[in-house]
Amino acid sequence: MTDISLRAKKKRAAQEKILRSALRLFSEKGYEATSVAEIMEDADFAVGTFYNYFSSKESLLKHLLASSLDMLKNKLDELDGSALSAKEKISAMFLAIGDYYDYNHELIDLYRYHSPTAGQAPHSREFRELVERVIRSGQEKGELDAQYPPDILTELFMSIVLSAFNSRSGHPIRENLNYKLSIFLDGASSKK
Repeated sequence: MTDISLRAKKKRAAQEKILRSALRLFSEKGYEATSVAEIMEDADFAVGTFYNYFSSKESLLKHLLASSLDMLKNKLDELDGSALSAKEKISAMFLAIGDYYDYNHELIDLYRYHSPTAGQAPHSREFRELVERVIRSGQEKGELDAQYPPDILTELFMSIVLSAFNSRSGHPIRENLNYKLSIFLDGASSKK
């Protein structure tokens, strides 16, 4: 093993240790109440080491979210490349996003409430482009009504997801998304 790969492996392991400590402390104490010094003490590193990996506590939080979103993005890319119809892809995307939120809601909420850049979540542009691509393809194949511009349907899709995340209805996220999905697809379906 070369020195470079061993060094890279150690660096990756240290970063993962810092991330695990931060996530645990954020969950236990809250984001605001957790200091960089506490994260580094928990991870068993000097405070200065933090800045070799992250520019701020917010950048660490953004990294945590981006890492978890990578898995969701891979799932959505897989759905996009599948042989499913546009309606089936959209349904599966809604459910995958719902499952992601169920599993990661604490991290998402931390980011949304404590990051000044929360409106620009990691991968948001890629998610929007993927959804629009599915909608456009569905319109071209006659599966979705072409009277609505794809960018407007994409905005509606994204708004529905955000409304489910912010819902105070009391319905679980999957149920909430299923209701909204049904309304969305009934309105966007081609009237053949």
